Amino acid sequence: MKLTDAKINELKAKEADYRISCDKTPGLSIKITPKGRKTFVVDGRIKGSGTRRITLGTSPALSTSDAREQAQRLMAMMHRGDDPKNIKLQQDAIREMQLKTLSSVFSEFLAARSLKKKTIRDYQNTMNSVFEAWLNQPIANISRTDVFSLYVLASDERGKATAVKAFRILSSVINYAKADDIGGVRLLTENPVEVLKEKRVDRHVARRERYLDEDEIEKLMHFDRVERTFNPKPTHGVTEQGMNYVMLVLFTGMRKSEVCNLRWEDVDFKKQTLVARNTKNGSNHYIPMSDMIHWKLKAQKKVAELKVSPWVFPRKVGEGPMTEPKSQLAKICEAVGFKFMLHDLRRTFATHATEAGVSYDQLQKALNHKSGSVTSGYIIKNVEMMRPVFNTIFESYTKMWDADTFSQYFDPEGYEEITDNTDFV
Repeated sequence: MKLTDAKINELKAKEADYRISCDKTPGLSIKITPKGRKTFVVDGRIKGSGTRRITLGTSPALSTSDAREQAQRLMAMMHRGDDPKNIKLQQDAIREMQLKTLSSVFSEFLAARSLKKKTIRDYQNTMNSVFEAWLNQPIANISRTDVFSLYVLASDERGKATAVKAFRILSSVINYAKADDIGGVRLLTENPVEVLKEKRVDRHVARRERYLDEDEIEKLMHFDRVERTFNPKPTHGVTEQGMNYVMLVLFTGMRKSEVCNLRWEDVDFKKQTLVARNTKNGSNHYIPMSDMIHWKLKAQKKVAELKVSPWVFPRKVGEGPMTEPKSQLAKICEAVGFKFMLHDLRRTFATHATEAGVSYDQLQKALNHKSGSVTSGYIIKNVEMMRPVFNTIFESYTKMWDADTFSQYFDPEGYEEITDNTDFV
């Protein structure tokens, strides 16, 4: 029977399923169920493989002419050796891939990389704030025009540095998404963030060069040893722990996260060394103590003992280490009369070390900049080789303070001598 809409409409239901083949279109048939449901079906043989039955749709929702057109296309595919079912599955997968949201790709991006928890939080906060309106949209829908417009807006509202950082992260996420591929079809073929480069948008952010000069170091040390310590009615609100933290960064050049995560088990008062673990470059950072470092850690030991914590700088409330002491830093800045950031102290360490004659190679080691692997057997020797560097910094800083005043208020033995203790090594 040559199937037409009129003839199909005349077909009646029977007690069992039956089918009527179309004489005009080989492979096409209509199946009628006992309930009168009429469904177009295509049967064909895949070249070099088995047979395949494909359901097209029901009549009259699907017209006979449309069913015939689909059947001819599917039969041609099978004649070429293609399996329509597999192709449909692939097409569905491609469509699903193309609907991936920026949020889902970002989650995959984070999971695929070995990032520190702090970095992950930083990335998440940036994406959630700058790209909030895009997160639930398909990443494939982000256009070059969208990128340019939002970059300009973000620069105006959030500042250039934030915008540059946010779109650098977005570019990395999109480059990750470009690797998604199904059957030769890619999720993305270009990175729309490239429009900023092609339009030569100024994305240069001047590197901070702030460091404390001699007068500022003198004021900080004077506040620590005189004004803060001997003021009978202090109103500055600076705590012993807050000051010890700042001074330790100043005299060691350690990163703020390294100081926050320092444990007493990694402080060896007997050998005069400390170890910062899980650092930014992934290696342990061994630091020899100068007299000031030793003095400050002994002072901090008395403070931390009140908390009974394994952390050198425990948090005020709850367990775990202290996070970045922003409020304390603000109070210290107000007390000394000038503003600085914690990383400025690390930069101060580097600047004055260079001025004091510390070599570039020694400075790189003192700051724990990545410079190849070091064998465990060389570590102790290397620490002792670096001790003169930290002593040089100590001497350099103390020369900036009046010698008589310094000697009067600095006494490395001013705290009780600490002996072997099970709480630390």
